[in-house]
Amino acid sequence: MQKTQGNPFFATQFLKALHQDSLITFDREAGHWQCDLVPVQDAALTDDVVEFMALQLQKLPMVTQEQLKFAACVGAKFDLKTLAIVSEQTEIQAASALWPALQEGLILPEGKIYKFYADRDSSQVDQAWSEEISGQIQYRFFHDRVQQAAYSLIPEDQKQVTHLKMGQLLQSRLSAAEREEKLFD
Repeated sequence: MQKTQGNPFFATQFLKALHQDSLITFDREAGHWQCDLVPVQDAALTDDVVEFMALQLQKLPMVTQEQLKFAACVGAKFDLKTLAIVSEQTEIQAASALWPALQEGLILPEGKIYKFYADRDSSQVDQAWSEEISGQIQYRFFHDRVQQAAYSLIPEDQKQVTHLKMGQLLQSRLSAAEREEKLFD
């Protein structure tokens, strides 16, 4: 309660982080959870949800962090095709980079079609079909604080440059109809 002020999202993430850092453990023989409150209270965890989530995101692989930064710029919801364009990656690379964030529950797929890219490399995927399907693969951030945390990982002096470059990449790689549809992206 002291750290999370009763925020359910923050409380869940806080407990998860304590478990990952072995500050709370489950004693299988006794059949209950246990912790030493002194190390938990001394844990260098912030009281700010976004800052806390940014620290959690920094534990992910760098390629995942980079994809999440681009996704945060696109919005709370994003599709694989757009993410691949703005990150200058293939759909397979972008989907693979997102996998750790999916496993951690930081982003959620909208539908089951995202599994098409699981455990595949570029030699196993028909590129034309892949490009067609990638626009249909949608994701969303689990919580707006996760999106804010991912966005906060972009250095302040690079945010405008990042947005400009992403806009230019979208404009150059999308058809006229797609550009109209994704105008605000």
